[in-house]
Amino acid sequence: MHRFLSEKEDSLSRELTEHENSVLELIRENLRRAEEGLRSLDARLKRLNGQQAQGDDIQFLKGISKPRPDDIQLPDEGSTELPLGLFKGPLQYKVWKQMKDFISPVLESLVFDPSSAHQRLLVSEDLTHVRLTNSNQQLFHTAERFNPCVNILAAQGFTSGRHYWEIEVGSKTAWDLGLAKESVQRKGRITLSPIDGYWTIWLRNGDEYKALDWPAAPLTLTVRPRKVGVYLDFEGGQVSFYNADNMTHVYTFKDTFTERLFPYFSPYLTSCPGNAEGLRLCSLKL
Repeated sequence: MHRFLSEKEDSLSRELTEHENSVLELIRENLRRAEEGLRSLDARLKRLNGQQAQGDDIQFLKGISKPRPDDIQLPDEGSTELPLGLFKGPLQYKVWKQMKDFISPVLESLVFDPSSAHQRLLVSEDLTHVRLTNSNQQLFHTAERFNPCVNILAAQGFTSGRHYWEIEVGSKTAWDLGLAKESVQRKGRITLSPIDGYWTIWLRNGDEYKALDWPAAPLTLTVRPRKVGVYLDFEGGQVSFYNADNMTHVYTFKDTFTERLFPYFSPYLTSCPGNAEGLRLCSLKL
């Protein structure tokens, strides 16, 4: 990233220098043409003064005419300015968009998988928001659907590579977030632990955070996150959680992954005070 920014700075500096040189050359050319025009006008003025002094009024009047358009060439008003859009524009955003093409991982644009959602979970039309309702949705009972736990998976699963995504939890007082193996148990009572194919953290009662490792580990967060980031390095056997508001590290699981992993979510129960809000998947804003 440092090398890219340094090279981009050098490239922009070269472009700016080249433009500056072209503008200076244009100014010199305009100045030369203006001086030539002034000399031509000066010669005509002297000739007319001489004719007037000789009393040749007819010849004097014949010599008066409008200056030719090329007698004095003034520079175009915008020709010596920085071109709009090239140097006078959103340079930082332009460079950032170029830089993100080689940053790995970049923020994943996940969507929820409605076929995995518990029947009381309502998923938005764009598949990026989920919340718990008081009644079942009109959904088919399938082997993929969680029941009775109010859980849902992302539509995207990973079998390799490094991936990062963010979830907006807002002011919710309870939630579960993390990863699940494709083969995890989805019916009946579920134990969230790596032994059972889940790598998750949760929030309960507004301020009780826990990493559901084996054994589970209470977490102390000095700042309450409104967004949580999850990082997966499949080959490296790492799942890390971050407060995505300031990118402070929360917890890291180390394990060996052998099958497809899916981002896992639960907005938890609305019976918890202050927990009616849903979960929203964050996307990269371009």
